[in-house]
Amino acid sequence: MTALDAPVSMGLDTLLEVRHLSVFCRHQLLLRDISLGIPPRQLVTLIGASGSGKSLLLSCLNRFIELFPNLHMTGEIKYRQHSLYEWDVSQLRCRMPLIFSRPSLFPKSIYENVAFGPRVHGYQGDLDALVQSSLEQVNLWQTLKNHLGEPALHLSLEQQQRLCLARAIALQPEILLLDDPCMGLDTAATHRMEECLCQLKQTYTLIMATHHLRQAARISDWTAFLALQTNSEGQTVGQLIEYAPTRLLFQRPQHPLTRDYVSGRFL
Repeated sequence: MTALDAPVSMGLDTLLEVRHLSVFCRHQLLLRDISLGIPPRQLVTLIGASGSGKSLLLSCLNRFIELFPNLHMTGEIKYRQHSLYEWDVSQLRCRMPLIFSRPSLFPKSIYENVAFGPRVHGYQGDLDALVQSSLEQVNLWQTLKNHLGEPALHLSLEQQQRLCLARAIALQPEILLLDDPCMGLDTAATHRMEECLCQLKQTYTLIMATHHLRQAARISDWTAFLALQTNSEGQTVGQLIEYAPTRLLFQRPQHPLTRDYVSGRFL
């Protein structure tokens, strides 16, 4: 199923729908006419070469793009059948937090990193229980339960990234946006992170940009392939080439560009 003729919802109930999304930097087109639907409690990967727009697309989904004044988008994104602009932006980013490729922890304790967001947003429940549950979901509780007062920045890179996940989970989201969360991790740490992501998709919807084709093939349910294309004005623009269930996209790609990319003919 190619991007040009794929229906937005792919015949599934969708939690998030992107319709004819284009992104501009001032007057320069960066992403062109992206349409796709995200089903609930699935892991959707975005693959494609560097610069094809994977991270940019993620930043549109929770309006993070608005933090960059030179960028603006056209088209429509709907979350639970409502335009993103019908949502309070703070609430939206709690429901769809973005986890970056490099850990972005506060210079605070492990406990405070997880508790900070819920406290700021007025969480009224048992904060200790929420911190424990969030750490359990990313398989960190048993390791860190006796070290919650220690600085988060003293953790390993893998633990820091999983702590970022726990911090996002503490906001009680529905969707997790992940920008290449395994960047810089060794093979063993990557395997543990993938196991964690596969557990999380039982509860949350995950949308993840990745540079690792084998990772996308191993753990995702749906895959979107983005590539740089030259438009009629000679601009190089990111475009969605194909979006399909992962097994179909890797085993029977419909577009020649997808076939070349997943077979390693160009990177």
